This record gives sequence, C-alpha cells and structure tokens, in this order.
Amino acid sequence: MLIQTRKRLLPIEAIMLVQVIVYTVILLLVTGYAYNELIKAGSVFDVTHKETKTTLEEVQSALKNRIRVHTELLEINHSIKSFESEFNLLTFDPERTDDKVIQIIQELTDHTEHLKGFSHVLSAEKLDSLLENISIVLDVADELLITPGFNYRYQLFRDTVDPIVELSLSIDHTTHQFADENNKLSDKLVTRMEKADTDLSDFNNHTSKLGNLILLSAISVLLIAVAMQIIFFRNLRSRLIMLAEYADDIAHEVVRPPPFKSRDKTGHLAVHLALMGRRIRHLLKISREENKRADNALKEVEKLAYYDPLTGLENRRLFNEHLNDAFELSKRYANNAILFFLDLDNFKNINDSMGHDIGDELLKELANRLKHILRSSDHLARLGGDEFGIIAFHQPDNGVRLVQRINESLRQPVIINDQEIEITVSVGITDVESENISVSDLMRRADLAMYQAKAEGRDTYKYFSRTMQDRADQQMDLTRELRNAIKHQQLQLFYQPQIDLISGTIKGAEALIRWIHPERGMIPPDIFIPVAEETGLISEIGDWVIDTACTDAASYLAQRQPITVAVNVSARQFYGRSLSKYINNILQNTQLSPGFFEIEITEGILLDDIDHAISVLKQIRDLGVRISLDDFGTGYSSLSYLKQLPIDVLKIDRSFISNMLEHRKDGAIVKTIIELAHHMDLTVVAEGIETEQEASFLREHRCHFGQGYLFARPAPFENLLAATEQDSQIFQFNHHQTVNQ
Repeated sequence: MLIQTRKRLLPIEAIMLVQVIVYTVILLLVTGYAYNELIKAGSVFDVTHKETKTTLEEVQSALKNRIRVHTELLEINHSIKSFESEFNLLTFDPERTDDKVIQIIQELTDHTEHLKGFSHVLSAEKLDSLLENISIVLDVADELLITPGFNYRYQLFRDTVDPIVELSLSIDHTTHQFADENNKLSDKLVTRMEKADTDLSDFNNHTSKLGNLILLSAISVLLIAVAMQIIFFRNLRSRLIMLAEYADDIAHEVVRPPPFKSRDKTGHLAVHLALMGRRIRHLLKISREENKRADNALKEVEKLAYYDPLTGLENRRLFNEHLNDAFELSKRYANNAILFFLDLDNFKNINDSMGHDIGDELLKELANRLKHILRSSDHLARLGGDEFGIIAFHQPDNGVRLVQRINESLRQPVIINDQEIEITVSVGITDVESENISVSDLMRRADLAMYQAKAEGRDTYKYFSRTMQDRADQQMDLTRELRNAIKHQQLQLFYQPQIDLISGTIKGAEALIRWIHPERGMIPPDIFIPVAEETGLISEIGDWVIDTACTDAASYLAQRQPITVAVNVSARQFYGRSLSKYINNILQNTQLSPGFFEIEITEGILLDDIDHAISVLKQIRDLGVRISLDDFGTGYSSLSYLKQLPIDVLKIDRSFISNMLEHRKDGAIVKTIIELAHHMDLTVVAEGIETEQEASFLREHRCHFGQGYLFARPAPFENLLAATEQDSQIFQFNHHQTVNQ
C-alpha cells in the first residue's frame, strides 16, 4: 500500500544562525559518518537490485522456453492420441479412409522439426528419446497406410501399441519434469526474495543507525535538513517494503498495478516487476489453457477409443476389457456370465437398397432397443458393422428369456423416413468360463455359434458346442492344406468328354478340378470348393484352371482334331477383376483360338446383378469365347432374362436326366429345354448320362451333346488324348463297358 508522505519545511529563525555556526564542526563529523553509512546502504541496495533483476530475467527466460516446449509436447501428445484413436478406427472399420492418418503424419513430422530447435532446453538424452519414439510412431503410421485388410491391421495394432503408449508416457514424464523444474525456479525466486528481505534488514540496520545519528544531530543542527533526511529514508524504506510485497504477490499470481511510478532505481525495479508479473501471468494462463485443452482432448480421445461414435455403445476394445473382467470373475464363480454375439440378417441388402444413412439410423434404433432390454450391470457393445456383443450376468435359464426378448424387440418394424423396415437377428451364445480357454476363444466360440445360426436359416439362436469347434478346426485345417496344395501343385484338371449324340464323336470336354492329396488321396470338389470360395482362394484356383485348361486345349489341338474345352467360373472370379482381360491374355499366351474355349456359369451368378453380368458376358463373347449356362432349370430360370443373355450353350442338369424316364414331368422339362434351345439357336448339352436308354431318349429329341459315365468318367488329360483314338467308336465302347459292369 502506497504511503503518501508530505514534505514539511520547518522555518529557520535568525536566532539559530549562531547555533548553525556552533554545530558546523559537529555537522561535518556527522556528515562524514552519515556518508559512510549511506555508501554501505547504497551498496546493499545496488546488490539487491542487480541480483533480483538477474533472477527475474533467468526465471523469465526459463519459463518462456519451457512453456514453448511444453506447448509443443502437448500438441505432439494430442497428435499421438489422435493417431491411436484413428489407428483403432481403421483397424475395426473397413470403410474408414487413411486421410486422417496422413494428416497426423504431417503434423508429427512438423512437430519433430520444431522439437529439434529446443536442444538448449531439453537434455540430449531426453530429446533423442522423444525423437526416436516419434520416428517409431511415424514408421507405424507409414506401415498402416500400406497394410490392407482387417486381420493385418489388427495384428499391426497389437504389435505397435506399446511404442505409442511409451511415447505418450515419455511426453507425460517430460511435462512433469518441466513442472518440477518450474517449482525449482519458483523456489529460487522465493529464495531471492528472502535474500532481499535479509539485505533489507541490513539496509535497515544502516539506516536506523544513520537515522538515530541524524535525529540526535537535528536537535543541534538544522531541523529542516534532519526532517528531510528522515522523510527520504522513510520513503525509501517504504518503497523497498512495497517492492518486497509486490514481488511476493507476483510469486503468488496476485494481480495489481505497480505500487509507485517513480523514475529512480526503485521505480524502474517496480516497473520491471510489473512487466515480469504480466508476462508470468500470461504464460501461466497459456499453460493452464493448454493443460485444459489437453485434458479435454484426452477425454475426447478416450471416448473415441472406447465408444462407438455412431451408437454411443461400447466398442470392441472396451467390450473386450469387460469380457476379460467377466472371464477373471468366472474363475471364482461358475455360470456367472453369458456372452451373446448378435449379427443382423441381410443388413447389407438394406444398405445397398436404401442407403447407408438409413442403415446407420437403423443401427442406432436397434442399439436403443437393446439398451432398454438389458440391465445396468450388463454390457452392450457394437463390435463393428452390424455386429453387437452382450455380456449378461446371472442368467439362470442360460439366457433363453433374454434372447427371446431380444428377438421380440428387434422384430418390431422400424419406421425411418416413412419407410417401414423389418429386421431379424442371428445370435450365438456361449458361457463365460475360464477352463483351458482365453477371452479370444470365448469370442470365437460365440462367433461360431452365430454362424451356425446363420447356416440354419437365420432369425434364430444357437449355443456353442464342441461339435462346432471341431468342425471349425477341420475347416481351418482344410484351408491350410488347400493353400499348401496350391503352393505344391497338388491340384489337377480332369476332363470329361462331351459326345455328339448323333455321330458318337468327341466334340468337347469339360475341365473338372481334382485335389490329389499326398496322404488323403482324392478329395472331392464338393468338399474343398466351398472352402476355397469362403476364403477367397477360389479366384487364384480359378485363374489356374483357365490357364491350365487353355494350355491343355492348345496342346490337344496341335495333336488331335479340334475340340472345345469348357471351364466352370465361380461368382467371385466372375465379378472380380476384369475376367475378359485375363482370358484374353491367357489365350494370347497359349495361342489358343477363342472358338475352342468355353466358360460355364450358373444361374445363381446372374441373380446378384443381372445387368452387370450381361455386360461381363458380352465382353467375354466379344473375344470369340463360347458361353454356357450350366445346371439350367435348377435355379430361378426366367425366359425374360434368358433372351437377354449372350450365351451359346444350355446344359441340362443331371437331376432331370436321371429321372426323365421314370417321371413324366422331368421328361417333359428335358424335352422343353431341348426345344427351347433349338428355337433360340443354342447348343444343348445333357449332363449325367449313365444308360443307353437315356442317351437314346435324348438323341430322339434332338439333344446335341451329352456327357456322363456312359461315355467316360472324368480323367487326366492323357486319358482324353487316348480316348480320341477310339473316335467314332467311343459311344459303342463305353456302352459296352457299362453293360458289362
């Protein structure tokens, strides 16, 4: 508090003139003594002023640099948390783009360059550690950009989450270290102020002595001079006290204006303290705001890391943590919890037909319904896409009532944008038990049970059983062996001749794939082809079949009369990358004329997208390749699309051929198909001919070609070459052989 000092001038009477002369000698002595004390006091004051100013400048510089580094580290930490969240989203959301990851990479690169400029603030060891950890995260981000697929990204996330966490911990440790160093600076400032108080005490001792001397001499010398000195030193003392109080207020962040604005040394010191106080308060305010922003960002990142942004439910990561808790609890309490794995039926059709916005609204509505069904102690999560997980505790009926309530609730129509949507769900259920399994095994069990429910017609639930696990293990083993079969060329093409039913000569052959296992022998296609389609290996196998069939056909053409080789094409291969371009490349490489190559498709391939299918077929036919519609009559045969298809051959399914002589309706269907093919200028081929009576019936009704055990079983390429040596006698030869058998 500013003390207003009034200067009072005392009048000097003429009668004191004599006293002045008498006291002149005393005044000289007193002045000498006073001068000596003033020199000491001034020295104390200058030292205090200089050391205090130096300390404040050091604190200002240190705080400024550390706050800049602290701010940079907070931004880096924010980027790392954003990357970790984006990493998690990319891992579990296949439709997520990499744009955010690229942005984070650029941010981290910029922060790295900024951080290198603070080598005078951070220790070399700490700076190298931070730069190395950031470099690791950048490498992980680069690897993420080039890593496709859910499983590979998930594995990458598991392998690299520790370096990301380590970088965050390193940043937190550095910021805490800065806080400790700031506390040390604060202690240093307080120590300096305490030293100033000590210096002030010394100064007071000097001034007290001098004041007493002046007080004693004032009686006998000049009262006005004494009064002026007393006022001066009292004012000086007050200023030093106020400066000490002001510095203490700055240290405690008390905001108030400088106590005085004099132009002497104490005034300048007060101004410096005021400016320094403003700067310190500004920097501390920035630091607090950045800390608040960092806390908010951390909360947001935590929300993104543990909760689904669409439905607000737990995500897979948090759900796995709760499942792990339930798993640990099951070690003490049996039958404590049940795991439900829910998958919406035909949800892809809703997205494709109504749009993803409608699909998202449907997911949110179903999530709300599920939340109202469950108890507060249960856990509900969206595991990804249209999959949900539930951990329900204390279910004495093994979850039967709960799954019934779920089905009843979800079956109720949902109204979105005036559109009524009905949805069902398939549910897999397993007990949470800890005996010889892990948390991931529990999820796999529930997933297997859910797929079993799908396989049994959807809109139902299935409990996990050991049989499911055994079947899944067998499927996995078969998949592994199939990959090995492709690698070690265990697959082989067998050919079944197609016979002209009039002349009895071979006019074509259908290529049929066989798996010759070194230990298990011949594995039927109906066992490994579904596995190949499910795992995606069918595309690689299909390419090999086309390549091998064209090579064999070219070899056959060079040695024998020309025949057409037919190859079956799967749906995945048909709708994959450009099939026509691949076939054209193979034909050019093998120098096989397109007219001697034929692809066979089933009606099921055409149902997904008839317009796109017609476009693909036209591209293939433009090459000169023949197109055959296989198993005609067994699917959703429709004349409305049959007339649009650019096909050359109709193949009658073996199910009609085997029954056409005993069942009048099957015979009528066969005759109708043959007649239809003739009217549409299509070649007709009958499959599965096993008796001479069947061949005679088909020949009588003008069926062009036939294939079956009556003529020849599927055999390696060498057998096909040998069969053509029989040529026109092949029909009679196989017929005779069949009768003898």
